[in-house]
Amino acid sequence: MLRLLNMFMALPMMGVFIMALPTFAQISPAQVWQDWQVQAKDFAGASVLGTVAPVAGNGLDIFDVVLRVKKDQSVFTVKVDKVELRQRGEAVQMTLSDEVSISLRIKGAPDSPPFTLLGSFTHPGLSQRITRIGSETITTTTAQQFDFKLLSLNDVDIAALGGRFEWKIRDLSTRNIYSQTADQTQSSVFTAAGLAVAAKLSNFERDFGLTYLANMTDLMGTSNLSSSQGDWRFDYSGSQSQIDGLDAGTTYAATSQSDQGSLSVQSDGKRLLLRSHSGAQDVTLSSGSLPLSVVVMQNEKNYFELTFPYKVDPIAQRFALKLGFDGLTVSPELWAVFDPQNILSQEPIGLNIDFGGKVIVAADLSNSGEVKSLAKEKSLPLFLKDFELHDLSLSALGARLKVLGNLQFDIGSKLKKGDQFLPTDGKILIDIYGLNATIDGLVAAGLLPEETVMGLRMMMGMFLRQANGEDHLTSSLSFANRGFAVNGMQIK
Repeated sequence: MLRLLNMFMALPMMGVFIMALPTFAQISPAQVWQDWQVQAKDFAGASVLGTVAPVAGNGLDIFDVVLRVKKDQSVFTVKVDKVELRQRGEAVQMTLSDEVSISLRIKGAPDSPPFTLLGSFTHPGLSQRITRIGSETITTTTAQQFDFKLLSLNDVDIAALGGRFEWKIRDLSTRNIYSQTADQTQSSVFTAAGLAVAAKLSNFERDFGLTYLANMTDLMGTSNLSSSQGDWRFDYSGSQSQIDGLDAGTTYAATSQSDQGSLSVQSDGKRLLLRSHSGAQDVTLSSGSLPLSVVVMQNEKNYFELTFPYKVDPIAQRFALKLGFDGLTVSPELWAVFDPQNILSQEPIGLNIDFGGKVIVAADLSNSGEVKSLAKEKSLPLFLKDFELHDLSLSALGARLKVLGNLQFDIGSKLKKGDQFLPTDGKILIDIYGLNATIDGLVAAGLLPEETVMGLRMMMGMFLRQANGEDHLTSSLSFANRGFAVNGMQIK
C-alpha cells in the first residue's frame, strides 16, 4: 500500500515540475537555468543536470535535462530531451520538447525486487513566460493539452497486458508568483477546461476486467506556500465517472455524476487541515446478475473536515473531525427489492458526525521511520486528553439518533507504551426517536428475525429508558473516578 501511495504522490510532482520549471527566474535565460538548479535543490533536494548550448540573441538550448530526487529508499527521475530559453524583451520564453519521461524506483525488502514505474507526459505547444517585477518572479504557463500515460509497472509493459492508465488535461493555464523574501513565499493559480482519466485492468486467467473513465469540468486550483506553511485548494464545476467490469463471467457497470465540489489542504508546519465537499450526486448501478438497472444513490451534499496536529508537543493540541451527508435516497426499484410491501419509511437518510478535543502528540506523525519504530515497541504516538462530541446525528427508516457529550482523560506522566486510559470524568447523552416503530417495521418486512428482536430489546432495556413523548428513548452514560454508570446505575 505504501508503494502505491508513493506512486500516486509522485505522479503529480511531474505536473508541478513542468508548471514551475523556471519559477525562480531572473531576467536572462542563463539566470533562469541557474536559479532553477539552485531552487530545485533547496526546495526538493533535487539535482538538475543538462548540456547547455548558447544560442545567438542571448538564448540557451539545454539538452538531455535530468531532474532527480532521492529520498530514503526511493528515486524519482524526470528526463527532458530539450529545453529552449529565449530572451523576449524583458521576459524569458521557455518551451519544452513535446514529450517528457518519468521514472520511480522504490527499494523493496532485502529479499524482494524493487518497485518500478515508468510513464510519459506529452504537451505539444506548452509555453512558459517568465518576468520579474521588483522582488517577485511571475511565471505564466499555457498548454492546449497536458497528457500523462503510464507505460510500465515493475518492468511489465502495461499495454502488452491490455492495461491502461492515463489522464488528459485540456486548455491548461497557470500563473505562479515567487517572492524572494526571507520566507520564500509562492502563490499559484491554475485553470483547465477539463480533466479526463482512463484506467483499465485485465486478468484473462481469472476472467476479470475493469475499465474506469472519469471527467471533470471547469477546474481551478490555488496554492500559497512558504518555508513554514502551505495552503492548497482545488475546485470543479462538475464530474462524471463510469465503471464497466467483468468478474468470473458476470458483467457489471456503475456511473456517477455530481455537482460542484472542492478539496483544500492547509498546514502550518504543526497541524493539518483537510476540507472537502461535493454537491448533489447520482449513482447508477447495473449488473448481469440483476434484472434491473437502478439509481442506487441520490444525495444533496457530502462534506468532510479534519484538523489534526502531527508534530511532537508536550502541550495538548486541538483536533476536530466533521463529516456526513444529507438527503440520501434510493430508487423505488431498488427499495422494492428489500421492502416490496413499502412498510418502512423512505424519507431521505442523513448523517452528521462532529467531534473534537485535545491530544498530546508524542511522536512526529510525518516521519514514517519514527512511526514504524513506535509500532515495533507497541508504543502509542499520541494520547487523548479531552474528547468533545458536538453532534452525532443519524436519521434513517423513520428513526432518529442524537448523541452529545464530553470526556476527560487523566494521562498524567504516562506518555509511553501501555494501554489507552479510561475516562476520569464526563457524560454522554443519547436520544432516540422512533426506534421501536422502525424495529417493528423491519420485522414486518422480513428483514429482522423475531429471535434477534428479543435479544435486541433486552439489550435496549439495559441501556435505554422511556422518555417523555411517543417512542422516545434516552440514555445517560456517566464517567467518574475511572468508573462507569448507565442512567445513574453504577456498572464499574
